[in-house]
Amino acid sequence: MMDQADNNHKPYRPAPGSPERRVPRSTVPHHRELRRDPVQDQADTTPSATRLVVLRQGLNSLDALFSSLFQSIDPLGRFGRMLLGVSHSADGWLYPLLACAFYFGLKDGQRFLMHALVAYPLQLILQEVLKRAVRRVRPFERFSVIHRRIGAPDIYSFPSGHTANAVTMSMLVVLHAPALSVPAVLWGMLVGVSRIALGVHYATDVIAGALLGVACVLFTGIWML
Repeated sequence: MMDQADNNHKPYRPAPGSPERRVPRSTVPHHRELRRDPVQDQADTTPSATRLVVLRQGLNSLDALFSSLFQSIDPLGRFGRMLLGVSHSADGWLYPLLACAFYFGLKDGQRFLMHALVAYPLQLILQEVLKRAVRRVRPFERFSVIHRRIGAPDIYSFPSGHTANAVTMSMLVVLHAPALSVPAVLWGMLVGVSRIALGVHYATDVIAGALLGVACVLFTGIWML
């Protein structure tokens, strides 16, 4: 039995003088053929994966469009210098002054201050969580055509912290001092534009920061108003 089993595994060798027997090519196993994982193939062709790729390409195109548009602003021109000043106004030093002004100047000043003391910490915590989770590098570090015209407070780009802070204050003003809604919203929008023009943020960073500020103020306002 052992001899018979050994003979079954011996390679075929034609006898001297006999014609060579050819094995059909289709019967030869291709052990070294590179094959893709069928699960990965299925994942790459699913509608959800396709929509995600299309969405990502669309957002990248939006970022490139706004970056090239606002980077064309002359930093030494009147509008460029104004954007630089607007960006610095959202560095953080202005918020305690505004809080004190609204606290003493508004009839509803105490409620404004309490709302701000709840909304701002929540927004800052979520902002930091998102920055560390996404870890998106800033545009001037990724693209050589984008020039930084101001210092960046940290290494991560998403979301825009300056925009989130400014929009949080803008929304607080809209809810508690409606008469100042227009200049407050305009200021928040200009802060976002300035961060793109100065080369430290993408447009999607600014949009995300604005949405974060709005969401935190509205969420906390459910209990504060």
